[in-house]
Amino acid sequence: MVPRRPTHTPSPGLPLVGLRSNAVELGRTHPAQYRSKPGHGPACAKPIAALNAHAGPNLLFSEFQTKTQSVIHHDGAKMVGIIFDCDGVLADNEKQSCASWLPVLERRGLRVNIEDIEPFIGKSDAALIEAFKQRGVPDLDDDALQEREQEYFALVRGRLKAFPGQIACLEALKHDRIPMAVASSGRHEKIAFTLGEVGLSGFFDAISSSTEVPNGKPAPDVFLLAANRLGIAPAECWVVEDSLAGIRGARAAGMTAVGFASTYEVSSLLQAGAHWVFAHYDDLLKSVKTR
Repeated sequence: MVPRRPTHTPSPGLPLVGLRSNAVELGRTHPAQYRSKPGHGPACAKPIAALNAHAGPNLLFSEFQTKTQSVIHHDGAKMVGIIFDCDGVLADNEKQSCASWLPVLERRGLRVNIEDIEPFIGKSDAALIEAFKQRGVPDLDDDALQEREQEYFALVRGRLKAFPGQIACLEALKHDRIPMAVASSGRHEKIAFTLGEVGLSGFFDAISSSTEVPNGKPAPDVFLLAANRLGIAPAECWVVEDSLAGIRGARAAGMTAVGFASTYEVSSLLQAGAHWVFAHYDDLLKSVKTR
């Protein structure tokens, strides 16, 4: 019998954001100081620009993003219910979600930077594990997933925030009896913890995880599962996603893909196939009211 890896203590010194720079506290500056231009990264302080430079074109983290203009083109899309991604959509946590993998991989002999994790934003843990197994990382098993979750829990506990206008939007949707579901690449334990931290546990009629389906995003499986649990036809669902993989999965499911510009810029979300994009939850609510 192979002995189980001993219980570990989450890494105490891991910074919450931006592992490429010590300038992470700049992200706490009032967002009105920053301005995004269409098709470009945030025109802000140089340390933050450098922080995002390694992540690939048009990748933002919402803490550094400015009040980008929403691009709304409904194209007559019918909506009966809404399916939300979790990380980066219902909680401002994409950077912490990425960062929580770093100590897990380091304990297995591979030191990586956060930009090595960013290509897996929106994808399943299985996709990341398979990629790093191909790089020769041993012991990426259930123990590794549990360790990663404990690292994530330690990073975000008591620190997560809802996005501006988010709770008011969800309250209005619930008041109007619009069915809502969560479809996330994360495990159910991580989803439940995240929703609890931002006070959203009671809003959703169904929660689906990529761990329940054969293929993770950008495959449509988890979205189709969520629609089935809501009892709504795919063509009558809007999917709110911040990731490119999620947008592609929503399109593959035959749903209306609604981009939330918290992680990627508007231009990247539209290029990935988003029918339209919003940057503030007020705009999502207005779109629902005027659909």
